[in-house]
Amino acid sequence: MKKITFILVLMICAVCVNARNGNFNPQQFHAELQKFITKEARLTPKEAARFFPLYTELHKKKRALFDKMKTYRHSKPATDEECKRVIQKTDELDLQIKELERQYHNKFMKILPAGKVYDVLKAEHRFHHQALKKAGNRPGKKRR
Repeated sequence: MKKITFILVLMICAVCVNARNGNFNPQQFHAELQKFITKEARLTPKEAARFFPLYTELHKKKRALFDKMKTYRHSKPATDEECKRVIQKTDELDLQIKELERQYHNKFMKILPAGKVYDVLKAEHRFHHQALKKAGNRPGKKRR
């Protein structure tokens, strides 16, 4: 679970860096993601039309939880008790994200065969991995 959260945080950071540079277009990113998933998971137009509204709904809900998590991650607790509270709150948000994903995966499997849901999840991971790689290799980026 921590690995998934770490990957998602990295992806969000890459997106934010591109947004600061004026290169990121969220609508284009989402359209490219949908196109990639549709192709990689071999979704029919009918399947895609039923799947992507649920997929978008999931990501809007996850975004809200990530935004809450961000407030805790950028806080600077002064005492051990405050640190404990922040750790517990971020752990709870991690669990909520995982539970939300589980619920939506079950919804996905009501409209798509499990094999295609699996392919969707793998395609999403590959797409984000490629986006991070592309963001890391853009011209003008300083190398350490």
